[in-house]
Amino acid sequence: MKEPAYKRVYESIRSQIMEKKYDVGAILPPEPILEKEFGVSRTTVRRAIDLLSREGLLSVRQGFGTQVISRKTVQNLNRFTSVSQSLAQKGYRVGLRSCYIEKTGAPEDIADLLGIPMHTPVICIYRIKTIDDRPISITRNYILEQIVPDLDMTQQIPHLYDYLKETYGLQYTGCRDVISAYNASFEQAQLLGVEPKTALFRVRRVCYLNSRPCEVDIVDIIADLYEYEVAIGKGIG
Repeated sequence: MKEPAYKRVYESIRSQIMEKKYDVGAILPPEPILEKEFGVSRTTVRRAIDLLSREGLLSVRQGFGTQVISRKTVQNLNRFTSVSQSLAQKGYRVGLRSCYIEKTGAPEDIADLLGIPMHTPVICIYRIKTIDDRPISITRNYILEQIVPDLDMTQQIPHLYDYLKETYGLQYTGCRDVISAYNASFEQAQLLGVEPKTALFRVRRVCYLNSRPCEVDIVDIIADLYEYEVAIGKGIG
């Protein structure tokens, strides 16, 4: 099936924003020029621009033009997505700088969130994720041992939710996120390749299978490349 024209225009402009052909603050060419460049109608151009505006990448102002306002990835908290999935949907190439898996005793805070005794064995996955080869996050995933039997501890797992679904048929039914902001420690700054005290987001997520907590994720992510969106109200998001 042929890709719709508006989607082709949308993806092309989005890629140019991500690759900094259009940097933050830049004004896009006027609609007639975009129509000619892509060989499409004005309606098609406007539909693509509208999609990019909804994602928070562009701002359209009457008499001023269409301006690039952000390259941040927006994660909609009304949908169950991971950091990796949100980044990939924005056109970034998501990878791993490192991945280490071990069986360990659940620390007190993790045990409380999972509803298990402290020091109960859990699988912990430590990862440093990258976008376009740049470190962006430090991730720790604590998973109940019984839901990932015979897990290969030597493998690299860039997309955990996809891996759990494909390998174990496991698809979580819900999650609860707590988001906070703070400054990177020296150790975190070294791992992420940023200056100490750089702004980070911390996302603490508890994943549920029906009503049972099965996984706790703690993600520390560079704040200037990521933001969160919550839509409230019927028919929104």
